[in-house]
Amino acid sequence: MRNRVTTAMLGALLAATPALAQTAPTATTSTSTTVTPPPAPTPPTQTTFTQLSTGNQKIAQALYDAQVAPAPASTSTSPTGTTAPGTKVTTTPTRLTLDDIAAMKQSGRGWGEIFKDMKAQGLVTSKNLGQIVSGSHHGSTSTAATTASYKSTGPVVTNAATRESRLFRSMHHHMLKSAAAIVRSYLMYKPYVVFATAPSMNGYTSMNAAITVDGHKRSLAAKAPVGVFVDLHVLANAPPRMIRAGLGDSLCRPTAQADWLLSHHLLGTPYRSAPFVLLAQDEAKLFDASEALMSGDLEAMRALARTLVLSGLGMTICGGSYPASQAEHLISHYIDMFSPADRGDYFHGEQVAVATLTMAMIQEQMLAAGPPTLEAPSVTEADLVQRLGPELGPSCWREFLPKRAMAQPAATLSRRAHDSWSDLQKCVGLAAVSAERLASIMTRAEGPTTAIDIGLSRAFYARAVRDARFLRDRYTFLDLADDCGCLGREWRV
Repeated sequence: MRNRVTTAMLGALLAATPALAQTAPTATTSTSTTVTPPPAPTPPTQTTFTQLSTGNQKIAQALYDAQVAPAPASTSTSPTGTTAPGTKVTTTPTRLTLDDIAAMKQSGRGWGEIFKDMKAQGLVTSKNLGQIVSGSHHGSTSTAATTASYKSTGPVVTNAATRESRLFRSMHHHMLKSAAAIVRSYLMYKPYVVFATAPSMNGYTSMNAAITVDGHKRSLAAKAPVGVFVDLHVLANAPPRMIRAGLGDSLCRPTAQADWLLSHHLLGTPYRSAPFVLLAQDEAKLFDASEALMSGDLEAMRALARTLVLSGLGMTICGGSYPASQAEHLISHYIDMFSPADRGDYFHGEQVAVATLTMAMIQEQMLAAGPPTLEAPSVTEADLVQRLGPELGPSCWREFLPKRAMAQPAATLSRRAHDSWSDLQKCVGLAAVSAERLASIMTRAEGPTTAIDIGLSRAFYARAVRDARFLRDRYTFLDLADDCGCLGREWRV
């Protein structure tokens, strides 16, 4: 109802403004001055533009405002049979009206396609629709303010005029406090609801909250919200980096599923396929057209939003984050815990995206190499203290001990790996997305794909891949690679 009211009011305003401009009082000179009164106001008319939803009106308005002045007329020689042979034909691109743009949308075309057509005609010069919409949303159309290039994108900050900015120091502080609030609602038996404002992670419907306790990143029990409210127009207007972060957090489904299958085949841990069935349809749409996310395409945003929400539901079904958080998240947690203090701010999903590409490559290479021969872990608590420091070394050792005790002797695991390897290859093969394709998905959305893209040196990232296995008690391909002596070299994409 509110959208209809808003649309009607906007239509009246757009219809009335030209009429008022055209009927300004005019004076005639004679023996007396006579002022011609304006005619009665014209009743509001329904235009193609005003028939759009409020969110689509914003995108149409942004495209209209982004049009450049008509380019210099271009000339070409007419072909025989049109005008006189050899006649020079002059063409000049014509700016589109709001109704022209709205009509293209109402014909069933997506905003991304409309943007590409306008760019091909020379009407807009921005790199993608995301730049145009973001520039309109934040009151700036300068290239510097809306550049989508990953390496040049600065930190995302909240709007100074909002209540959130008065409560939180930064976006990361906001996210930390939100996670803490979810845990408090669990401890106090208080229900809560979620109003999603950015598609940056899959925790909206999760029963877990990632909290740093004494420097150690842990997944604490929480409760699912009683409701999640999502407006696709709001999500599509979120900062581009936060949209890419959500894509990055969704990217890890194949590697997380492969790690869970490994633990199931080698250690007999429980495994469920239901969480992945929930994601199949939307994930396919998301991965096939990731670039559409950055052009304001609402169908692409719908696929991302559903993937994030259903991923959280999958974790709730399983009573833990197993289907959505495995080795790639351990690498991200290591980065959170040990990255240099002078490193810039990066979102969780940005780190997960890079770690997912690394894990996809490790999984592909290990599965292709055939059944491994495992050796008993030789790491000691003293080793972890030396690697991770006197404060975090002991706590990571306590996390690692259950996994070490759960694993059978190396000879038994090696035999089980040989017996189940073909089945594991088959199961992972059905679930996998190649590292090359995963990298393409992120690249098409202009997202991060390397350690450098997330502000890390190769040496630090290599340590993260080597030592991330000690942060949690889940058995992943990082453990398998280390237990058979394959993790010593630097894994890179």
